[in-house]
Amino acid sequence: MGMEWQIKEQVRRLAQFETFDLRKNFRGRGQYDVIFCRNVLIYSNLDTKRRILSELRGALNPGGYLLLGAAETMVNADDKLRRLEIGGATFYEAS
Repeated sequence: MGMEWQIKEQVRRLAQFETFDLRKNFRGRGQYDVIFCRNVLIYSNLDTKRRILSELRGALNPGGYLLLGAAETMVNADDKLRRLEIGGATFYEAS
């Protein structure tokens, strides 16, 4: 118990949820306040991870957040997002 979360309907109506192939070009996709990219980058080599993180960073609004899976790291891949820890969770904030 306590391991599942559900977004309130009033917030969910404001959100846009979509899937996207990270191997494709990000141009024209828009800007986002939050991007969840969980348990994807662990399967990528360093060059691919760098390219994807650069694209994700470019798609974030200033002050927006990138959330990765617990096993994923940005060490040696991207140092342009500010790392924050909130309540035991790690967030990366765009400037």
